[in-house]
Amino acid sequence: MPVLLLERPTSEEHPAPRPVADQRGWRRWRGWIEAVALFVVYQSFEWLRTQTAGSPTVAQRNARQIVAAERRLGLFHERAIQQWFLPHHFVVELWDFYYGTIHFAVPVVALWLLWRRTPDRYRHHLNALAAATLLGLVGFWLYPLAPPRLLPAHYGFVDTAGRIGGMGVFDSGSMRDTGNLFAAMPSLHLTWSTWCAIVLVPVLRRPWLKALAILYPLITLAAVVITGNHYLLDAVGGWIVLAAGWLIATAIERSMAKVVPLRS
Repeated sequence: MPVLLLERPTSEEHPAPRPVADQRGWRRWRGWIEAVALFVVYQSFEWLRTQTAGSPTVAQRNARQIVAAERRLGLFHERAIQQWFLPHHFVVELWDFYYGTIHFAVPVVALWLLWRRTPDRYRHHLNALAAATLLGLVGFWLYPLAPPRLLPAHYGFVDTAGRIGGMGVFDSGSMRDTGNLFAAMPSLHLTWSTWCAIVLVPVLRRPWLKALAILYPLITLAAVVITGNHYLLDAVGGWIVLAAGWLIATAIERSMAKVVPLRS
């Protein structure tokens, strides 16, 4: 038999596969490109968040509505929880540090682990997070809400970062000058932390890490309440936009799969 018949076809219809080294190199470059793109998207999100700030009058009115709703539901315990921690300054500093840093660090770790261990799920989970975050921006625009720490003094809340300080990026004082002051509903802290728990539990291997991932949203809920940055209903809003984000991502991906069928 002629030797040519034994050679692998190299035409455009049947291209030769890339060497393993080339595939690894492309994956490494693709990871860096993805990281830069995510950084740009996050900076755009931060800019958009500042553009959605509502008026202080509307934000205070909405805050009174939330307080009234929580009182009717028997949920208005944020002040009592915060008051219990206030005498313990070191503990409050830890909560301020947690609020200002962990919220941003853990999603980055989660995305990296997804990229490394379950690349087939990475894009879907990222799309869900992006959709939920965009819904959060819409919430900030439609319903500006003053957080507990910005309520009038007679409500009894304390701006812990301003009065006590923290150990992280907000150590220098109050968070009054950062971003959108009235971006409380929904709580993206709860959106992101719950997303992290959902995507991390299947990829983490050690049981104690899985348990920590499950506890992460609950610890975050404690942090946003103790620091006076969110109401309990804000957390509910965060969970709602997360669920909606996943539904939107799934619907879009199914629609695109019908338009452009995946090759086997």
